[in-house]
Amino acid sequence: MSPAPRRSGIWRLPGGGVLRVHHDPAALPAHVDAVGPHRFDDPRPRTADRYVMRYTATTLRGCLFELLAWLRPHPDAAAREAAVIGDADGEGAAPRARPWQVLEDFLRGRQVGVLLGPGLRLLSIDDPALQARLDREPAVRALLDSPQGHAALAPSGGTAHLDEAAIRLATDLGRALTQACSLALRDRDPRPDGIHYRSRHDDAEDCWALYDHAPVQIARVVPLDPGNEQQRTALQEVAALWALPLPPEWS
Repeated sequence: MSPAPRRSGIWRLPGGGVLRVHHDPAALPAHVDAVGPHRFDDPRPRTADRYVMRYTATTLRGCLFELLAWLRPHPDAAAREAAVIGDADGEGAAPRARPWQVLEDFLRGRQVGVLLGPGLRLLSIDDPALQARLDREPAVRALLDSPQGHAALAPSGGTAHLDEAAIRLATDLGRALTQACSLALRDRDPRPDGIHYRSRHDDAEDCWALYDHAPVQIARVVPLDPGNEQQRTALQEVAALWALPLPPEWS
């Protein structure tokens, strides 16, 4: 069950911890001299105090939704691929790649870590009161007032605002908006330890982006294992929803 926000708007991690799927769940992402690719990464390249984020979810299913969305097949691309493969199926054609190979490669070596942070203070990006305050942040406002912001969020005229539609945009603009919000929240006093958000793929899945300054404890780490019934069920649910071919050991 998801934790309820307190009157102050502060959220807490679930008592049983949150899950991170990664080759090394305990490690922080590496600092790089570029804008990060993820929703709440530091938007500032080449700054001395760059920060990084750990991305987690309450359930393994929630983790897999966030991690595997890039594998969702495009119907037109799939049809073109099938046509090309059909034309090349004659004698001497190169053997067809296993359809589950990309997913199998992605899963290989990844582990599931349970992260605890009983005293952490988090803010929810889905809180309308917080969205209203962030709407007035200069960096956020500049993106909303840009031509791209108007086209995406106020196509019929008027003013674009930060709301759930803006937060969930799966575009470069949407990514820039959530990253600008992340920086604005990190610069608050007192500084929060992370951001709660709901998966774009299922509102029931709570996700948690934790700043690198958040003191977390690693309770345990286990490998992603097709012999683990709970793990196998979670992957099967996500794969079935998106028609992802499963490696045989996960089927």
